[in-house]
This record gives sequence, structure tokens and C-alpha cells, in this order.
Amino acid sequence: MLLVHARVGPSKIHGLGLLAADFIPRGTIVWEFRPGFDLVFTSAEMEALPPHARAQVRFYCDGDYDPATDSHTLSGDDARFTNHSDDANTASAESGRITVAVRDIEEGEEITWDYRSWGSALEFASR
Repeated sequence: MLLVHARVGPSKIHGLGLLAADFIPRGTIVWEFRPGFDLVFTSAEMEALPPHARAQVRFYCDGDYDPATDSHTLSGDDARFTNHSDDANTASAESGRITVAVRDIEEGEEITWDYRSWGSALEFASR
């Protein structure tokens, strides 16, 4: 669940992205996993979905695959529009349960995350 004011808008990285609607100071918790609001799918649960649903969940879970637990996390809000950057302005903490701003994020700046920390759902698309 997003804990900051953000909106979806055009991304310079890829299609749509998550843009800060207010200034976000370094150290701010930007997102946290909330059971019942955010969803976790094991790979087996993903495979049980109809192909079109599986493709959509994988698209929005891109970057949110955890090989340690073989699970995909689907954000229940616009956090799913967070794009990858090699120089991300947020990072995961507490085993992916929260995302924290690692530097100040200006109003209007795209909120990004380095997908390489967990791997990418694209690696698992052929499963």
C-alpha cells in the first residue's frame, strides 16, 4: 500500500509510471505490504490462473518475484506502476515488506525501484 501521495502518469522510462505528487524526503517509507490489500501469489497459484489473468498479474508483478519464497507480490494500488531503474530512488527493506526512499524525491519525479533486487517476472514468463 502506498504511504505517500503519488499518481500514475507518463514515464520517461516505460509507458506509465508512478510520479510523486508531493516532495518525499529521504528515509520515508513509500510502500508497505498490507495483507488483504496487497496480494501474494505462489508460482503454483499463478499457474492455476487462466492464461489471460496470469499474463496480467505477471505484467503488474514485474520485479516483485521473490525466488526465496517462490512468490509474486501484486500491489493493490498504483504502486504496481513503479518502473525499474538501475539508479532507483527507492529500495526494499524488511525482506520486501517495505520500500523506502533512498534519497529525496521531488514532486513530479518518477518513483523507481531496482527490480534486480528480487529478479524480474520477465525471467519467469516462460514457466
